[in-house]
Amino acid sequence: EAKKYFEEKFNISTKIINYYQIEHEVHLITEKEFEVWLDIDQPYLTQLHALKISLSKLDIYNTKLKYIDLRVTNGQKVIFKKL
Repeated sequence: EAKKYFEEKFNISTKIINYYQIEHEVHLITEKEFEVWLDIDQPYLTQLHALKISLSKLDIYNTKLKYIDLRVTNGQKVIFKKL
């Protein structure tokens, strides 16, 4: 569900989904070659909403990124690393 929601809301395709059971994480690897890290113990809607809000400061469409970490509790923070 998170993959579909991400693709619909951000208009970026996901190529691969990596599931890390021990870490309780899902990493969406996008067509733009950056990863979106999600915590499977938190609602993905909350995490992706935090990304939506951050778009005014982070241009995910034109910035070369390595990853976007949305695992911070309650969607209060978006951590990212540029290439």
